[in-house]
Amino acid sequence: MGVESGDDWEYRFCPSEFCKVEVWLVTRHDLKAELWRVTAGAGNRPWIVAAIGPVCPYCGESLLTAVELEEGIGQSTDEDQEEGPLFEFLETLAV
Repeated sequence: MGVESGDDWEYRFCPSEFCKVEVWLVTRHDLKAELWRVTAGAGNRPWIVAAIGPVCPYCGESLLTAVELEEGIGQSTDEDQEEGPLFEFLETLAV
């Protein structure tokens, strides 16, 4: 059961620099709204992933469209950083 030609497969990209696969093929599962079929290529068997949107089966990151990847959507910025004494303490542990 690989990629069937009648399905609406889309290219998605994993934004993680640690992921094994950069480009994925994804399609919504036929039977359930929050199930996705995700595969690394046409000859590979797909994973069934339960999620609101398609996620990388290796690292769990949300898979992005080419437009989202180009615009940097889904990537953290300095503005996304939490503030407060607890987070400042956690930052000292990370160093």
